[in-house]
Amino acid sequence: VRATTGALVVLQGPSTWFPLSVICKKQTSNSNGSTESETVALSHILRQEAIPTLQLWETLLGRKVHVEIYEDNQGTIDVIRNGYSPALRHLLKTQKCSIDLIHHIVHVKKFADIVKVGTDKQVADIFTKSLNGPAWNKALEMLHVERGVNLRDAVRAT
Repeated sequence: VRATTGALVVLQGPSTWFPLSVICKKQTSNSNGSTESETVALSHILRQEAIPTLQLWETLLGRKVHVEIYEDNQGTIDVIRNGYSPALRHLLKTQKCSIDLIHHIVHVKKFADIVKVGTDKQVADIFTKSLNGPAWNKALEMLHVERGVNLRDAVRAT
């Protein structure tokens, strides 16, 4: 199955939540399961989005910035913790995804933490899944999107 990588990179503080980038991208090869596709997505997000911006944000904010990755797939968390998976040894060739590199970033250099979240708390699902009804409203709420805001009214109020 050809999976889709979905992610949201957010600058978050005690009272702030500011989206920096959104990723919705078809993966380059078929995946044999959710652990494989989630590992590939995590690799892409770390290498292409999170790590390259760390120094910029640390310079702008004048302090250390730490990356938190919210992951709902326990298999992916275990693979990254171990730094290797015999079942996923092909990823470097097929998807250009190094499990060892992700392990090094998270567990050796400690640039990031992986936080286990429930699937219902996975904000980026709105970019990869068809949601309707209550699930759509919950996704908008997690993205801090207010429904019913009329741009014209907002401009007139200023």
